[in-house]
Amino acid sequence: MAKNEKTSKRIGTISSRAMRDPASLTLDEIRALGASATTQRPDRKPAMTTAKRKVKKTVKKTAKRRAKKTKA
Repeated sequence: MAKNEKTSKRIGTISSRAMRDPASLTLDEIRALGASATTQRPDRKPAMTTAKRKVKKTVKKTAKRRAKKTKA
């Protein structure tokens, strides 16, 4: 989310009404609130790909094997 983003007046109004009387909202208004909340979440780090997981696992296994050999 950019620092200059702000909640619109429309979303603020819907949100205020939802706090007072949740049953008064229409489906479109609920969706608008959900979309607004979702877009205001902080950006996520990209998920680790399967290939990266496999490499990470292999590196851990190799490190364990080396540790066992040095102990023996």
